[in-house]
Amino acid sequence: MKYSLMVAAAAIALGFSGLSAEACNPFLDKAITPTKLPAEMLAENHNLKLPDGNNPIVGLWHVVHTDSNGNLFFESYDTWHSDGNELEEVNGDPRAGQVCLGQWTSKGTKVHLLAHVTWLYDINGNYQGTMNMTQTNTVRGRGNEYDGTFDCKIYDPNGNQVDEVTGTTAAERLVSQ
Repeated sequence: MKYSLMVAAAAIALGFSGLSAEACNPFLDKAITPTKLPAEMLAENHNLKLPDGNNPIVGLWHVVHTDSNGNLFFESYDTWHSDGNELEEVNGDPRAGQVCLGQWTSKGTKVHLLAHVTWLYDINGNYQGTMNMTQTNTVRGRGNEYDGTFDCKIYDPNGNQVDEVTGTTAAERLVSQ
């Protein structure tokens, strides 16, 4: 039984269906592209001091995750907190869930998302399992962007891994005054 992502469920509304990992975005046939945000929302267009010089990823970000085939996996708003907690809201159907919780650590500009978890439901509210995503990111561009890689594992309600999606992440800092 294969599962697909419903483009939400906490950090990826993952819903089970007959689609493969390559087709985890149910909107791919509609040529979905990441949102183009207004310039005034982007930190690069403001002269702002980074919120935490020791942890440059701390703050609010617009994130685009792309699978290893170059397809949009999902996009989100992601908040990295100085206490090592992370919260991501996916741009997806809220009926499937769209919020993920995570724990991270860093060394300079290199950030490791150790665990990024969510409960998975289909759009009818039926429990489908869990998801865990790990990432390695590097903060760049005066602290206003980061990029990296991710590995997303999908588990059924019995804890059996049923799918895995890998790819890249790119993010731009948002103004969060």
